Amino acid sequence: MDDATQEVIVKLESLRLRMKNTSSVRFNAARRVRSDYKIAQLTVVFLSLWAITISYILATDLATHLNIDIEIFTGVGVILPVFIVVFSLIESGESYLRAHQLEYNARQLRELADQLYTSSAVTGLNADQLLNVFEQFSQKYSDSLERTPINHDDVDHFHRDYTKKIETLNPRQLGWWACKFNLLIVGFEIRYKKILYIAFWFLPIILFLE
Repeated sequence: MDDATQEVIVKLESLRLRMKNTSSVRFNAARRVRSDYKIAQLTVVFLSLWAITISYILATDLATHLNIDIEIFTGVGVILPVFIVVFSLIESGESYLRAHQLEYNARQLRELADQLYTSSAVTGLNADQLLNVFEQFSQKYSDSLERTPINHDDVDHFHRDYTKKIETLNPRQLGWWACKFNLLIVGFEIRYKKILYIAFWFLPIILFLE
């Protein structure tokens, strides 16, 4: 095998790995976005139940039996429905659509990577033929990305990158602990919306505390 052929084979393998990596990152991104969407919908349900509860208390004589500040309670009862509407608009079905698009594109890229492996594995191809395969699949890869109007977030790439690095490092190495620390930060960035939304579920409880 001459040097030209070997060089193109390296390029083909690099392109295939790039497709696989992008596919994996987008699968992870789709799961993250879909999970955030479900938590957001549950948040709307919990806040709506709180709004109903507050309205019921204000409409009956329960308010006189509870140790609450009526003025604050009334203010929250007015603000909470508005907050729910704004929150619902922000966390609308767009997130669910984005998750679907990311997952669909991830499946396309994984299939494309498999096709590239099959095409480049044919024996007897010279450097020019392999280069033609590389150009074709490089264009297909670019077209697939361009046809997807959304992209994964940097945090999805960082999460996969640090996870892979930890798998290849020794726990006694400083790099292993650095990757662990960075992965912890990235993990919090992935989950901070869930933590914040779940906090909303129980936040109105403070209205009943002295």
